[in-house]
Amino acid sequence: MGWACFCSLVFFISQKGQFAYASSGNKEAMQAWYSARMDAGYTPDPQTYDALIFDCVKSKDFSNAEKFYEEMTLTGNIDRRTVKKVVALYLELGRVEDLEELLVVLSNSNQASDILSYVHHAIIRMYVRAARLDDVEFAVGRMLKHGMSFRFPDDVENVICLYFRQAAYERLDLFLECIRDSFTLRRSTYDLLVAGYRRAGLQEKLDMVIDEMKQNGFVMS
Repeated sequence: MGWACFCSLVFFISQKGQFAYASSGNKEAMQAWYSARMDAGYTPDPQTYDALIFDCVKSKDFSNAEKFYEEMTLTGNIDRRTVKKVVALYLELGRVEDLEELLVVLSNSNQASDILSYVHHAIIRMYVRAARLDDVEFAVGRMLKHGMSFRFPDDVENVICLYFRQAAYERLDLFLECIRDSFTLRRSTYDLLVAGYRRAGLQEKLDMVIDEMKQNGFVMS
């Protein structure tokens, strides 16, 4: 795991202040407690790793902090809330490369599909925000290949808007075809397509969308 991703996790973990040893900054006592528990056959949970990492960071023992973090990722013991906080930070800072790295780590540690889907969606959002259409298409294809589909209609509509902004109409058709079996378009999505095709003067595509709307029970206003 890269240092940037690790440091971001440490930042959020350090806000928790869990466990008495960690709160006191007594690194030796905390690690002695951990070693004793491990010798007794104890399996660390995410909260234990959080406390160990926090204590090492507080003591400026970054080598052991990174060791415990890597151990946590290898065992798959990564707290969902921690992951979501890190994703939120990367979204705010625009650090898509770190999100890509986080996705690799989580995939290799066999995380639950809902967590992986959360990261996939965040990556797509960042590429849309940066108007990187090639990367958007790659990220969408990767997500679909891994058996995950769009969960949030706003994400689909933001991707569609990017296609219209770049006048990539044929590529938009391919995108819609790719998600057709796994995502049901809502009324606002159809309205977006109608407005976009009408603005672009693409009458044939406009007629096709309107026909599809009617077939799906939507009444044109």
